[in-house]
Amino acid sequence: MLEPSPTDEVDDLVLLGRHPNPQRLRKLLHTAVDTALDHLEGAETPSSSARPLLPHTPPTPEEALESFGREWLGQAVWYHHPRYLAHLNCPVSALGVAADIMATIANTAVESFDQAGVAAEAEVNVLRTLGQLVGWNDASGTFTSGGSQSNLQALAIVRQASPRKDILITANTHYSVSRAAALFGLRTHLVPTDAFGRMDPQAARELIATLEDSPAAIIATAGTTDRGSIDDLEALADLAEDHRAHLHVDAAYGGALLCNAETSGALRGIERAASVTLDMHKGFFQPVPCSALVVPDPQTLAAIRINASYLNPAESERPNLADNSLQTTRRFDAAKIFLSLSTYGAEAIGSAFARCMSHAGAIAEAIERHPTLELYETPQLSTVIFRPRGVSSDELEQLKMSLFDAGDAVVATTTVAEERWLKFTILDPYLTLDEVSPVLDRIAALANTKELSYL
Repeated sequence: MLEPSPTDEVDDLVLLGRHPNPQRLRKLLHTAVDTALDHLEGAETPSSSARPLLPHTPPTPEEALESFGREWLGQAVWYHHPRYLAHLNCPVSALGVAADIMATIANTAVESFDQAGVAAEAEVNVLRTLGQLVGWNDASGTFTSGGSQSNLQALAIVRQASPRKDILITANTHYSVSRAAALFGLRTHLVPTDAFGRMDPQAARELIATLEDSPAAIIATAGTTDRGSIDDLEALADLAEDHRAHLHVDAAYGGALLCNAETSGALRGIERAASVTLDMHKGFFQPVPCSALVVPDPQTLAAIRINASYLNPAESERPNLADNSLQTTRRFDAAKIFLSLSTYGAEAIGSAFARCMSHAGAIAEAIERHPTLELYETPQLSTVIFRPRGVSSDELEQLKMSLFDAGDAVVATTTVAEERWLKFTILDPYLTLDEVSPVLDRIAALANTKELSYL
């Protein structure tokens, strides 16, 4: 039989709620918050040339925390910085962070009611509210780690609910859909797109005519990652109805358009979908992770439900959220958007996202006026695709990394129409053209002088 460890060795684990010196732990957590905020508020650059972060063993928790904060946060990539312009990362709501801190301290797991309690009810209510934004009265769903997992679960439902195996996508559909389709033995068929990168409904109809059977699903996108393209959801809903296919809308990026009365019309037809992916850690300004798969009919989720007597017994009258999720152990991520929606509502979120779109338009106009930069197209959402004239694909990659290593800016590269471009993704409603113009000038100067670092 194992001998119990000495008390002082157990105390070294500094377990919340069980440590004999709770004030020490409270101070430790306050220090962590203060350290993170000090680095965030004091970040002079969005990035730095990273040094390896190696584990070591300082003598005390306080010293370990100080060392970790210095070595990690001192060279973190900061999404709130005005020169962070690369990906679908956003500055985050302080209320979302506060909710996340509380959920982490409580360490709530939501998979069964006897673990989650009122948190399970809160998630159910938030999902119903998100469904109302889509246009559904009695929606259900599940929170996930991100759009990839939401899309994975949507295809799991498709695979379980239908014997058919063909699904329609485009070259611009998020890569997670093809990966999920491969996992479930589904066959993907690429539908041609129009000049704006949207699925062509007539081409989809013609493709279906070549199949042995109707497709199991049509995967529409409301905001592609690169161009922000929004498929014709009404036309694709008609097509899905004609062929009894599951219409899934990946609105991970463009879903925030639903929050504003002036922009929600861009997603007309989304209410006819059988499932929708929404990422609140993008246009809803919540901390990662905060994504959801939402469905209009709670019975849709029964396709992937398996009951376990020790966790979510079938006869339970309380909400066991493992019923609806591919995950078992799961955080109370709904707390973030619950607190934000309860405090300032969806309209404020939608207005902030609309400002990001406006900023993208202003940046695009500045690029069009710039003598040595070329713009790919007028932004469809909040991405801006452009490049310096006369720069090769390899040089674009070198330019991007030179900006990163110097802390000048963080920008992305991507391929559109088989050519390499730079990309800004604007998800900061406070961003100004005065903050972005120096980045454009720096990009032009690097391209002109070829001051590029080979890594």
